[in-house]
Amino acid sequence: MQRHIDKQIDSVQKTEERKAQEREERKKPHSLKVGDILVNSWGYDQTNVNFYKVKKLIGKTMVELISIRSAHIEGTEYPHGMACEVTALPSEEYGEPFRKKANHRNSVTINSFSSAWPWDGKPQYRSWYA
Repeated sequence: MQRHIDKQIDSVQKTEERKAQEREERKKPHSLKVGDILVNSWGYDQTNVNFYKVKKLIGKTMVELISIRSAHIEGTEYPHGMACEVTALPSEEYGEPFRKKANHRNSVTINSFSSAWPWDGKPQYRSWYA
């Protein structure tokens, strides 16, 4: 019985240590830079892709973003005809700049159902339904 109690206490202590470490990680600032491109892939029954460019850094946690256009990559159409790959067009900005909080993992919550992450430069899958 004592062994079981000790095991439970150890488990609780490890959980508390992990939570403390995670709290400290969340306090770290982001490492985004002006000009970085973020990608947001979201959808239900289809995959939408949005790209954003970092326009300005504001304090330690805020960034100003602007939407940028994407382009269909020729030759990447899928056989069913309702999907392809797209890439960002960093010089083609649209809309008004907006501010968002960036976390220590360099992600930005765009809205209640999607977040944007640093784009690795690779084509992104996009699908649609007629």
